Amino acid sequence: MKNISPGPQINISKIPVGAGVAGLIFTLGSMMIFLLGAPVLWYFLAFAAALGVGIAVVLRLTEPNL
Repeated sequence: MKNISPGPQINISKIPVGAGVAGLIFTLGSMMIFLLGAPVLWYFLAFAAALGVGIAVVLRLTEPNL
């Protein structure tokens, strides 16, 4: 029986990305690729952004001033 192996593929978990501007550009670029490829994800992005802002406001209002 032949050993069929897949061709070379890019594994995103193996790409090293550090903090800073380069990491931000990589993250935003990856997000745009997925969002343009699957338009239904725009609803998820809007919900996640609204939820994130809501949690940030709650944490900001309940956090004691240090």
